[in-house]
Amino acid sequence: MILIQGHLKTTPDNVGKLKAAAAPLIAATRQEPGCIAYAFAEDITEPGLVHIAERWADEAALAGHNKTPHLAAFMGALHTLGLTGFRVARYDSNGETVLAGG
Repeated sequence: MILIQGHLKTTPDNVGKLKAAAAPLIAATRQEPGCIAYAFAEDITEPGLVHIAERWADEAALAGHNKTPHLAAFMGALHTLGLTGFRVARYDSNGETVLAGG
């Protein structure tokens, strides 16, 4: 399994634009083969900070995602969203251990 974690930072007044740009990306990505999870979430204590969390079944699924027109459209829109910072990192995993939940 491949995990992608990251964040986008913008001004609080640009969060609505970021959400509007991300919504079609998220909807289309969740339909892709090998996408286990794909989510953007606004931080509850830091205005303008949006977390990114992705889980992919394998390298082929992630590589396919990286070639999609919906990702290209979102990446092309980033310069219009007033970003003040971003970070995205990849983590490779051999499995999952559930720590809590039902």
